[in-house]
Amino acid sequence: MGIIEFRRSENTLCGQNRVFGIDWSFSKSDAAELPERRFDLEVNPFFLKIFHINDLHGNIYSFNSSGTAIPVFTKIVDQVEKERIAVEKLDNSGVLFLSAGDDSIGTSLDYLTGYDGKGFITHPVYSAFSLAGVDATVLGNHDLDTGMSTLKLSVSENSEFPVLSANLDHKGELDGFVYPGAIVVVKGIRIGIIGLTTPGQVRTRPGSEYTVRDPYEAVTQLYDVLTPLCDSIIILSHLGYKLGSTFATVKMTGDVELASRLGDYKIDTIVGGHTHDFLNIQGLEAKNLVNGIPVLQAGYNGLFYGKGTLKISDKNKIMNSSIFPTGTLSGSSHFDTAFSSSTAGQHMKDLQIPLGVMNLQGKFSNNECEINNNGAESPIANFITSALASEVRQRGRVVDLAAIDSSNMVSVFNFRKKSVNIIDLYRLMPYADTIVAFSLTGKDLEKILTSNALRLDSDYISNITRGFIHFSRELRYTINKTDRTISNITINNIPIEDCYERLFIIAAPNFVQGLGANWEKSKEMHNIVLHSMSAFKKEDTGLYVRNELLNYIKKHGVTENSGFLTDSRIKII
Repeated sequence: MGIIEFRRSENTLCGQNRVFGIDWSFSKSDAAELPERRFDLEVNPFFLKIFHINDLHGNIYSFNSSGTAIPVFTKIVDQVEKERIAVEKLDNSGVLFLSAGDDSIGTSLDYLTGYDGKGFITHPVYSAFSLAGVDATVLGNHDLDTGMSTLKLSVSENSEFPVLSANLDHKGELDGFVYPGAIVVVKGIRIGIIGLTTPGQVRTRPGSEYTVRDPYEAVTQLYDVLTPLCDSIIILSHLGYKLGSTFATVKMTGDVELASRLGDYKIDTIVGGHTHDFLNIQGLEAKNLVNGIPVLQAGYNGLFYGKGTLKISDKNKIMNSSIFPTGTLSGSSHFDTAFSSSTAGQHMKDLQIPLGVMNLQGKFSNNECEINNNGAESPIANFITSALASEVRQRGRVVDLAAIDSSNMVSVFNFRKKSVNIIDLYRLMPYADTIVAFSLTGKDLEKILTSNALRLDSDYISNITRGFIHFSRELRYTINKTDRTISNITINNIPIEDCYERLFIIAAPNFVQGLGANWEKSKEMHNIVLHSMSAFKKEDTGLYVRNELLNYIKKHGVTENSGFLTDSRIKII
């Protein structure tokens, strides 16, 4: 195949850019399909305005606790649209619009994509990107969460731009859907783009197997293919800012380490994501100019967008680059009209349909639940573990306990409401985590609980990164908050000492204690032995946490009888 041009729909809000996906079979003969190239850059430099976002996580709209849809992406589109109009008649200026991955997974709009190819209606973000004229995106780790089948449907149905990853090895399953690189032609200027995916926090499961190889190797391999044909080379990266970043796991290399190895390559910029860093708020900072390569990143959730100017001539140079807040900006009426009439826009009303009743009679407050999630008995954690244990057992699996950690719960329900809908559920659980079955002995469980006492909330460390685990009603124990010790552990009223050799199956999200990794290695925990659930043997059930919660709420609602309560399973003394 070699090369494919992406055709834009008539209602696309893009300029005159022509966009091509490049695969590994690309040859010089394929280059004949590219538009004619300009050759006067030494005397007539070209100024490329680069707009970039990353880690949008589905925030075409964000949703508040009342279920109101708050426009986000349209504000960024309006800024791009205005720049396109400003340069439309200028021969020496153009616009490039890029996303550095994790486009989806984070809002209730994810409901419309389904899971593993089932229940697919549309990919709201790819649909919005197509309408807005995004030129390319790269696969982030979360873009793979719902499986290859969903990704294929999303690309084939909704993507009018190349989805990239040069270092994702998938044995051909994504051929024709995901490309290692792209060439965007802007007024005769050819921009080569290399996409890179992080090996950190990627989740494989049956039917969606892949590996992630060395990014440096992928860059150098594709660089040799693109350089003779292009006037500029850009890396579109979802690797993360640098090794040791605390928000997300960075493995093999981050953008900083990659740039430090690319001194012999003419890379004009690395447009990054994954670690949610707000880089270059007041202009390109010296620390982000690595080996002469500017490293860019614009936060997350559409709170900021990035904009820079690349001068393309005999010596390319980023002249300026900053990120800008979106909060007070106005949206694009053109985009709003187009999106509202799209499949995603028409199905937004489905997110408001009640799933089940909520009757808690004012016994719990939002603030109480949020505090308790991080180191005390939590009614919402108790509800979730009851739901997971019940639903997994209904599927015919033997499960002794269910567990969840504080980082898996991002929000709480609005207790003033009388029912729960998709928006409420996805605000609580914004990630597409699957349920895995962990195998631990009673002795192992005691070690986990001993570590749990050390993960209690504190005044000087961010709580969400520690991974305090909540268990279902079968397990009960006491924590002494003063000396962080545990006692009185029982499982089904049997002392833990009598269960040391017994094997227990525990159902929990696949990312349980995933965010605790950096804290576990911190200076505060130096020379302290910690144990994490994530280190034990586990089997992916193929079930999704959100789906099973949805099923449980449909059947039982959100009430004390369905498990939303406290019963002293954890005692803090």
